[in-house]
Amino acid sequence: MLLPAAAIRKLRERFGYVEINKATKIESGTGRDQTSTKTSFAGYQKRVGKANVKKAMNAETSTIYRDELANIVFVKQGGKIALKNTPANWELIGKGRSAYVFKIIGEQRAIKVFYPPFEHLAMEEARNYEKAAGISFFPRLYEAGEGYLVMDFIRGKTFFDCLAEGVAITRDHVAQVDKALELARRAGLNPSDIHLHNLLLTETGAVRLIDIARFSQKKQCTQWQDLKRGYERHYGQYYFPKRVPKWLMRIVAYFYQLRKRLNGKQ
Repeated sequence: MLLPAAAIRKLRERFGYVEINKATKIESGTGRDQTSTKTSFAGYQKRVGKANVKKAMNAETSTIYRDELANIVFVKQGGKIALKNTPANWELIGKGRSAYVFKIIGEQRAIKVFYPPFEHLAMEEARNYEKAAGISFFPRLYEAGEGYLVMDFIRGKTFFDCLAEGVAITRDHVAQVDKALELARRAGLNPSDIHLHNLLLTETGAVRLIDIARFSQKKQCTQWQDLKRGYERHYGQYYFPKRVPKWLMRIVAYFYQLRKRLNGKQ
């Protein structure tokens, strides 16, 4: 189906080009000392209301990252949750539907901080990582608490970025995903919500899976099978572009999800 030019422009505006989701290209936040952060937090509460501003942890949280977590502030802007500041020794590397992810400078670890109302997902995902412990396709979990996870930092590109940048996704990479999901099932998990952003290709050509909070859901998810079917039918064909525009992939994802909703398919 061909879309009118005006419709394409609207979709491109909706899905845009700007994205923070690469481990190899990090967009840093501005570090601030504790005093200035607290002052800023109070100022935001006055301007936008206390209900719209929330810190990432409560005062009783016990962790070596306590100070940094205490200074993370989320602000509600236009119906969305925005990050107010980034600790000086953390680097922002990603934002998803429920959390921000940072690399801890000087360590090969990443910390995932969930924003409201998704803080409960931290413990759900932690339980899933505990079940997947020892499976090399998944990062190692070091610590979990109210609204946050600390895990291995994996340097690589998402499959989304691979398609955008022309990095080859081979049949071996697809087979690695299949193997990872099979091992997860044997560990008592139900792999779900597999998409281009939670499949990572490392610098050595190994595949890693992240963001597995939904691996404990009961419903069956066919998303990976659908992705693989599309790969087998179209990837590498003469008409398949070497580099796929990000806005185009977002449009495809949008209509895929729309079709699933209309079909009542999970």
